[in-house]
This record gives sequence, C-alpha cells and structure tokens, in this order.
Amino acid sequence: MISMQHFTAGLLTLMFCGMVWQIAQHSNAPDNEEQQALRELGWLNSARPEQDVSAAIRRGDYRFITWSDSQHQVPGLEQACAIPPHAINNMSGTTAVAHQYEHRKLAAIAQVYAEEYNLQMSTWLQREGKWRCQAPA
Repeated sequence: MISMQHFTAGLLTLMFCGMVWQIAQHSNAPDNEEQQALRELGWLNSARPEQDVSAAIRRGDYRFITWSDSQHQVPGLEQACAIPPHAINNMSGTTAVAHQYEHRKLAAIAQVYAEEYNLQMSTWLQREGKWRCQAPA
C-alpha cells in the first residue's frame, strides 16, 4: 500500500509537470504563430503580381489586397479612395508580429507585392470601367 507521503509527493510532481508543460506551451505560442505566418507567406518569394492579377481577373476576382484585417487602407491606392469591404481580400499570414528576420523580410515583400498588385488591379478596373477611385461619401 502506498503511503500518504508518497502519494502527496507523486501528486505534487504531477502538478509541477503540468505547470511546466503549460508554461512551455504559452512561451512557444508566439513562435508557433510566427512559424504559421512564415508558411502562409512563403509563396511571396516567387510571387509575380502582374501574373496574379491576370489570373484573378480571369476568375472574376476583382478584390484588392490588404493585410492584418485592415480595411481602412489599401496599399498602392490613394487613401481617399472608398473601397467597399467586399472588394478587399486580406492576405493570410500578416497578422502575426514579425520577430524573425525571415518573417520581417516576407512582411516587407508583402507590402511591395500588395502595392503593385493593387495598382495593376486598379488600372485594369478603371480601364474597363468597372471601378474608379472616389472619396468616401
């Protein structure tokens, strides 16, 4: 039969291990989030905005690209342009805070990519008479 002292020691050991595991999980959360963002943004290393705009137009997808769920500013367009929420596609992988060099690099590429993509899309939409930049009412 197990003594109360051994039982208590075992219980305390289990509780301690559980606390260590929880701390480890919470301390790794930012790293896991950042690793997920790196996976989601990796395609930017070989992205071609002109080709991507052409493919989107063929699919009938005329949305502009933003990141971090920001619907107030669309990279590459004048701030005075009124963009309805349904005309925005939030780029995945851009909500995590960038700590690692690779993530910061991809975030910088995402900015330039979104600006060029939106400029190309805006030019096409205006040329086709499907949209024009107007100040919000």
